[in-house]
Amino acid sequence: MLKNVGIIINHKKDQAGIFSLNLVACFTKLGISTWLENEVNYADETDLIIILGGDGTVLYSFQKYGHLQVPFLCVNFGTVGFLSTVDVNDFSKYLSKIITKTYFIEERSIIQITLVSKEKETDCGYALNDLVVRSNCLHMTHQLLRIDGQNLCEYEGDGVIAATATGSTGYSLSAGGAIMEPGLNNILVQSLCSRINSPNTLMLDMNHTLEIICKDKEPFSSFFIDGREYMQLRKDDLIRITKADIKARFVVLDNNRYYKLLRKRFG
Repeated sequence: MLKNVGIIINHKKDQAGIFSLNLVACFTKLGISTWLENEVNYADETDLIIILGGDGTVLYSFQKYGHLQVPFLCVNFGTVGFLSTVDVNDFSKYLSKIITKTYFIEERSIIQITLVSKEKETDCGYALNDLVVRSNCLHMTHQLLRIDGQNLCEYEGDGVIAATATGSTGYSLSAGGAIMEPGLNNILVQSLCSRINSPNTLMLDMNHTLEIICKDKEPFSSFFIDGREYMQLRKDDLIRITKADIKARFVVLDNNRYYKLLRKRFG
């Protein structure tokens, strides 16, 4: 039985705010403690985090609470919602399963990002979806890809994406990348409008160590973690990408949901 639930809300969605009030009232009546993000919370004692929003809200929530390894249950208030667990109109159908914790938890591999510059080495945290290096102006950017210490190729163009299986339906897909089942232990390297002398798509085992080395003569590019800009890159800055020591944990209520979402996206 649930004891303590965190609720994260996309406040730009009015329906999500209204739904949260009903959810808190329901859980309180059942003796289940709840906390909202803008309140004093008990995240360390939480056994479920419910996210009310779209995929962007899920990515934000993971950056803030993913390290706790608390399962996420994502109620979709967006469009397709590849990261969502259930659509809002179907939530009541699964309420008893949620309360009694009679659901399956899917664990997904994520990546850890480290920036190595001339001055220092910085732990940049985890990425659920992707790491993106992208030109921040009209200049072509130059990025060298190294795998397990061996130079592979140089990307000359708008940039490069390193996506998890979870993130393969995000920016990488828009750039022409392949779709991977979210449970796969792989990483997808996808070019952004690169010259033809570089591979467009590489699918690699996540146990490899990937390094993206900036070869721009001027600071033409920046890197982004799960859609949020981290910082601008300088020549010879190195981004190291490794398999993280934690996993993302998602509640599964419908085993066929992922394929239903694919049909909705491409149907």
